[in-house]
Amino acid sequence: YLDFSKVDNCLVSNEGGNFKVWDFNKGSVIQNYNVKKSALHTIISEDAKHVFTTATNGDVSVFTLESVEPLKVLLPEKTSACSAIATVPNALEQIAVGYNNETIVLWDWKAEKQLKTLSAEGRVKMLEFSQDGARLISVADAP
Repeated sequence: YLDFSKVDNCLVSNEGGNFKVWDFNKGSVIQNYNVKKSALHTIISEDAKHVFTTATNGDVSVFTLESVEPLKVLLPEKTSACSAIATVPNALEQIAVGYNNETIVLWDWKAEKQLKTLSAEGRVKMLEFSQDGARLISVADAP
């Protein structure tokens, strides 16, 4: 699994549950993370300052490039495996997380607060925001 930042030419790769942040131009590793819980999905923030990972128990961990320990761990109100994650363009403190229980949660990760829960028609497989962040597109398995 790969994800590019919009600035700073950073790339995050998820390999067997552990992940690395790369300097794309130099081809070198900036940080290597060996996490306790296997990382299912991994994305990097638009400003390349934070990395978000999802776990099978529904947790979302937030890392900085300076530390291999999580800065924050977001715990959903209803536990279900995370199946997708997306950052909100131009809103660095917000992310969307899709779950196997057919829900999508919009988070303010800095405040560790769930802002809104949306229903999906099946297990969420993919999330993507429009460039302006006004629309969220989701892909789900048929129920």
